[in-house]
Amino acid sequence: MSLSAARNEPRFDRRTEPLRVAARPVLLRAALILGCLAAVAVASGFGPSDAYRDADLALAHLLRGMGLIKGGIVLAAVAVLLWRFGRPISIRLASVYLVGAWLAAGASMLIWQLTFIPAAAMGFHLGEITMLVFAWRDGRAEPAA
Repeated sequence: MSLSAARNEPRFDRRTEPLRVAARPVLLRAALILGCLAAVAVASGFGPSDAYRDADLALAHLLRGMGLIKGGIVLAAVAVLLWRFGRPISIRLASVYLVGAWLAAGASMLIWQLTFIPAAAMGFHLGEITMLVFAWRDGRAEPAA
């Protein structure tokens, strides 16, 4: 029994390690894009709410405008994360970024549809603030090899 097997460490072939390292950014970027698309698709399944449109057309236009602004913020965050995932990053930090982006993308769609506005606004701000706080702390952590 080898020492690495005794420690329960995974053993990688030296020939496949460059492939594994090169595939990680691709997998993170794919998870980001597919997760955001899935969150938007799930949120679109809830259907629009006619209550806001019937109550006040000006309010509906204002809320839809906010949905567009939040969608633009999500697109900017996704663009920054696509760049960030090209550099070494820990699994913990990448997971926080992914979940925050997925949450903000789904919440933006709910706001656009005028569905569950208070919960969607809280979800959007939770995702965005979490990503911003972790981005602020990003340079202080040691990246994973």
